[in-house]
Amino acid sequence: METHFFTRRDFLRHLTLAGAAALLPLMPSAWAATGQYVPAGRAAAFPPGQFHAVTLPGGHRVYVRRLPGRRPAFLALSAACTHKGCPVAWRAADRKFHCPCHGGQFDATGRAIAGPPPRPLAALPTKVRNGILLIQA
Repeated sequence: METHFFTRRDFLRHLTLAGAAALLPLMPSAWAATGQYVPAGRAAAFPPGQFHAVTLPGGHRVYVRRLPGRRPAFLALSAACTHKGCPVAWRAADRKFHCPCHGGQFDATGRAIAGPPPRPLAALPTKVRNGILLIQA
């Protein structure tokens, strides 16, 4: 019977692959973007100035706000915190997004203003076609 011993290089390679596989579920869903526009609802259903939580096809959650102005324009921000991918929540009373995991905070434009998040919330491109708001996912 033959015995096989791992070299240090083999051990480190297996350890690295196992570690990478263990971290995949922790990656924010925003990293798995498709690049295609998906419907988020009727554009007229979004009153100006308020954030609305929307779950896009595929499960990606975003916050959408209709911007003031004549032509419908929208701001769509990913709900995934840029620190560890936890879901952020919009608190209208504070006018901030709050991350429950590590205390991160973002202003109404998605800019990181407190806590450990290293980057702003991801802003997703939007367009309106035939009265339907489309968001690039």
